[in-house]
Amino acid sequence: MTGEIERLLKGLELAVGDVDLILDLGYLESITAELADSVLSAFEAARTVGPFRSRTLLSGSIPSTLERTALWERPRFEEALWGAVVDGGGRDIRLGDYGVVYPRGGKLFPSKHVNMKYTCPEHWLFGRERMADSKKQASTLEIVCRNLVESESFSGPEFSWGDQEIANAANGTGTGNSLKSKPIAIGTSHHLAYLASLQAA
Repeated sequence: MTGEIERLLKGLELAVGDVDLILDLGYLESITAELADSVLSAFEAARTVGPFRSRTLLSGSIPSTLERTALWERPRFEEALWGAVVDGGGRDIRLGDYGVVYPRGGKLFPSKHVNMKYTCPEHWLFGRERMADSKKQASTLEIVCRNLVESESFSGPEFSWGDQEIANAANGTGTGNSLKSKPIAIGTSHHLAYLASLQAA
């Protein structure tokens, strides 16, 4: 790995201190202590090339499709792995993730469901409901948001623009609830606010 990095840097004609190193693991279905050790070893091997401007561990644990309906939790494997790497000695390694989407590209097809991916400490909260027909997205989004607001994981409407929109939709108000992009937009808004709060801590 060290030799590969050195060859890349030579080809780019960049100093190590001008390069941001990102280790991209893609999709994580689970984590192990061995994986954390391997990640830390890879970063330590790269360090022998020189001090990079930054080092980031990038991964995601949102599955390509959500198979269940209603509300359920799934561990945030990307954040748990990053925490294990930091605890293992990689204190300057940054957390990178793919937000509220699956890390790999896939086929796009019209969905018969409305789903929400909501970031929480140590877990994702997934909400998913089937639409009665293609014109029922707004009312189905209201159901998804109402379930989320009534859960213990909801951060409150003041947490972010997305959380305010979730609260509005749960009350049957708000604008743009029929837009296909609305669930991703409000989930991303909450996710960015969550990451900002994580950095602040």
